[in-house]
Amino acid sequence: MTTEPKPKKARIIAAGAVVWRDITFGSEIAVIHRTRYGEEWCLPKGKYNKEPDDGSLEKTALREVQEETGCSVKILYFADILPYFANGKKKLVFFWHMQLIEEYKFKIAEETDHLVWLPPEVALRILTHKNQRKLIRKSSNHKSNKFRLNLFNWFKSNQYIRLHGSLLSYKSELESRIFSSMDRIKNDTGWINAIRILIKEAETQLNLGNYDEGWKCFHAAQRMEIFGLVPTELLSKASTIINEAEKLSEWRKKTIYQLLGTPDNSLKMPDAEQVYQAALLRDEHFNNQAYKARLVKSHIGLLGTIILITGILFLILYCFNVISFDSSDKNFDYDSNLIPGIILFGLLGGAFSAALKLPSSIQSTRIPELTQSFQLTTLRVFIGAVSAFIIFLFLKSDFIGSIFNLSGVVSNIFTLYAIAFAAGFSERFVLKAVEAVAM
Repeated sequence: MTTEPKPKKARIIAAGAVVWRDITFGSEIAVIHRTRYGEEWCLPKGKYNKEPDDGSLEKTALREVQEETGCSVKILYFADILPYFANGKKKLVFFWHMQLIEEYKFKIAEETDHLVWLPPEVALRILTHKNQRKLIRKSSNHKSNKFRLNLFNWFKSNQYIRLHGSLLSYKSELESRIFSSMDRIKNDTGWINAIRILIKEAETQLNLGNYDEGWKCFHAAQRMEIFGLVPTELLSKASTIINEAEKLSEWRKKTIYQLLGTPDNSLKMPDAEQVYQAALLRDEHFNNQAYKARLVKSHIGLLGTIILITGILFLILYCFNVISFDSSDKNFDYDSNLIPGIILFGLLGGAFSAALKLPSSIQSTRIPELTQSFQLTTLRVFIGAVSAFIIFLFLKSDFIGSIFNLSGVVSNIFTLYAIAFAAGFSERFVLKAVEAVAM
């Protein structure tokens, strides 16, 4: 006697939200009391219906929050997927973080009879379901204290904010796309797992402050989606990359055209691997350009700081009569007090020299770290100070004085400071300055 296999029970899909309300120095979340399925305190949620009115999981979540809380809300970002079993059926609930826009008077409904706003630490003690408590525990690290959150955001760099926002929006879009194509992809989910691992790694690097590594993981996750596209989607993706190839370096553009075709000719049907390699070439180019731009910005900041500190030292030393621009000043010791000014002008010259060479170095080098490291930039500035001091010693030495008549140069403070500033640029500038003065 043979037995027929039992049909698989359909999964139940639902959507809900962690709804946040800001209060003074903190935040609260909405918790409702349900009576339909027994006594339970839970987050607002409801079933997804495959009907035109529902449209997407986000719309389902918004609808359920409005129905169960009576509040007007907006979606912030995707939170998580909570799986569990209900009456022998597997249930997946997609949760989003939402922000309260406007609160109306709560109305008792068939399923809900209470709505309370609680701080996250209090909600943890009242929520019935363990997985929802886990979700709140993970989220409360970011929202439980408004004052601390705002203070932390004040010190965040623009890089952090941009990458953080990109990851949050992408996670929401990704889960929606996966859900919409769940019937098609079936068991071919290797690329989905790879994306989730990469997104986790991107978030880890973000929190560590390694923004370049975070962006690389994020772009790698986006490229992995290519392996889940159908032929028509692959063709559309290939067309987009071909259009973007015009902005790339010549060898990258040529390689992409070999993989996917050219804009002038009809596109050939690519496979996923070809589109992936073309996307990799495109992302590498833009990552390199962004990295170079950040290097220029950071080095300009360093040089600006050096110039500012040098200016402050000038002011302090001038106020204490250590530096002077008047050689007839009786309180100014010409031989000893001249050296600090020479060194500071050398520092300024080195800083300006390094700043002027930044754009050309960035454009010419293929490995920007070789010419743009902080160590080399700082070393170049201090070489300017050393060069200025050495030139000053030569000008003061009897050896140079016996060859050239430099009495007018050595006694003129402005000329010495000008030579010190020129010494910070390069050997050629120093030699030309000395030759011009000696003639």
